Amino acid sequence: SFRRRNFCGSRWIKAASFYPDRVTRLYNKNFVNYNNNTSHAYIDAKPRKLDLHIRHYTYESYTDWINKINFYSSQSAKTLHTQGIKRSNIRPITHSLFAFFKKLIVKGGIFQGIDGFTVAITTMFNTYMKYVKLNELYDKNIDPKKHFPKRD
Repeated sequence: SFRRRNFCGSRWIKAASFYPDRVTRLYNKNFVNYNNNTSHAYIDAKPRKLDLHIRHYTYESYTDWINKINFYSSQSAKTLHTQGIKRSNIRPITHSLFAFFKKLIVKGGIFQGIDGFTVAITTMFNTYMKYVKLNELYDKNIDPKKHFPKRD
């Protein structure tokens, strides 16, 4: 695994646990499984931690950041729905406030200026939208089995 430097445009965002963001990128495919419910692969073996960095241009711009929040919050809501997590009117509020508190206070974003606040507020927004969209799936009576069709 590597330490990942995440960028928004040309700006390195290292606040509130955006750095070091450890990721496994070199692996033997015999030990990797892909979970269809998410967009991330997971590794069945314990990775060796290397003291190296990779640059990850996570977001082209702040607009791109918001667009990705829209996409990933939808995917996360569908995943929760397939897992049988029930709708709740309080969960979007409590979970998003906790996410904001965690990034701003626990992860030290409050001491990292505008980047720390940006990470905290976007994390809060992502969490809020994930649970609001989960509620919407229930309100529309969407069948959870249709979220992630099986691949051939």
